Amino acid sequence: MGESGCGKTTVGRLLLRLIDPSSGCIFFDGTDITKLDRREMRELRPRMQMIFQDPESSLNPKMRIGECIAEPFCLGLKGKMSRIEMRSWKREA
Repeated sequence: MGESGCGKTTVGRLLLRLIDPSSGCIFFDGTDITKLDRREMRELRPRMQMIFQDPESSLNPKMRIGECIAEPFCLGLKGKMSRIEMRSWKREA
């Protein structure tokens, strides 16, 4: 939360390593993510997600709100649940 232009998006991009910091360290769950290579970051990213402030650009109007909320959780469970289980879980949300 913060005023427009205070760096919220930049911090999010740094945390996801979409941009690299010019100096310093970034710790996520006790690990300095600035030292991780691409493969290690790819494994870590399902545990992270940006939350955009503009609901019109971040929420799909063709989906029910429960489905929109459940979608990130399903993505985090990808590979641990079958497609049928994920669809069922999204519908129940």
